[in-house]
Amino acid sequence: MKNNDVATLAQVQASNPDDSTWLSANAGSGKTRVLTDRVARLLLEGVSPENILCLTYTKAAASEMQNRLFERLGKWAMLDDETLRNSLTQLGIEQGLNKQTFKQARTLFARAIEVPGSLKIQTIHSFCSSLLRRFPLEAEVSPNFTEIDEWTTQALCTEILEKISTDEIDSVSLANFSKFVSDVNLTELLTDILKNRTVLSELKSHSEIYSEFGLNSNVSFQECLNGHFDSKDLKLIKILRAGMKNGGARDKASAKKLSNIESINLEFIKTLEDILLYKGSTTKRPEYSAKTDSFASKAVLSEFLNSSIEQLNKLAERIEVFRQTRISYETSEKICALYDFSRIFLNHYTNEKLLRGWLDFDDLILKTQNLL
Repeated sequence: MKNNDVATLAQVQASNPDDSTWLSANAGSGKTRVLTDRVARLLLEGVSPENILCLTYTKAAASEMQNRLFERLGKWAMLDDETLRNSLTQLGIEQGLNKQTFKQARTLFARAIEVPGSLKIQTIHSFCSSLLRRFPLEAEVSPNFTEIDEWTTQALCTEILEKISTDEIDSVSLANFSKFVSDVNLTELLTDILKNRTVLSELKSHSEIYSEFGLNSNVSFQECLNGHFDSKDLKLIKILRAGMKNGGARDKASAKKLSNIESINLEFIKTLEDILLYKGSTTKRPEYSAKTDSFASKAVLSEFLNSSIEQLNKLAERIEVFRQTRISYETSEKICALYDFSRIFLNHYTNEKLLRGWLDFDDLILKTQNLL
């Protein structure tokens, strides 16, 4: 053991069955090896194979762990004393190595093979399924429930989405939600909703969501906007646009953007953010800070906007402050749309599964958690 590196020593420590161990590691760093070593050491200590339960996430991982364990136990059955001693030492067993220990190690393969149903190395979903089938009444599930895979789940999601889209009431929430998901893979989004069903199923009012961002849901974004900007600001924008028309290519491009502003609305605030706020950060100024004395070229500022620079600087500073309010309103609206749609979608999803006696992978875990 003295020649082992730090990582190997940590693996040996984690494989000690006397300790309750939590470990985290990257892919390929030896998690399966640690679990296999841990089981081997339990067997060496005399624990009956039928009393050991190993849970993994995938069938491939369960199969890999079982293969590795049987491969190790099979090798032990064939090794001479000295080679077996070295193998057990590498496993972390340094005390009490004698003829009796070697004899016991050589019988473990046969003991593991003879266990009815083999060693219990299962996926977490398989374990949950077996537990729910033993206690269906207590778990409030159908005794004859059917487990559905990801493909069936996706097909059911598509079916429900079509059903919602044709419903006069439910389609409103879908239309509102769709405004924010045009560039998102809808299948992946529905999968994420299912994964977060516990949170999204909670009753959360719009006022609660808005208040989390420091907003009053009774005050619309337009009302808030009108409370911060008025017709004087529209006149100031006309002055800015007229001045920028006399500048270079960048100034003229900004003037063209400003020509689309005719009233105080969302386009008004976003256009001014684009022109009056910095887009990148430096050591001297943070991102989205006001372009004080820098919102146009020096020539335009000195020749055409000189008398209005102070007012325009103050407007830029107000735009900087209001930007966070604008983002809070937009985010609140998106979250409300997500919650509204998710509640309707999850209700349909739950009812359809109930009618068909289906449980998906997450159901298996959640219902087992509630049962325990």
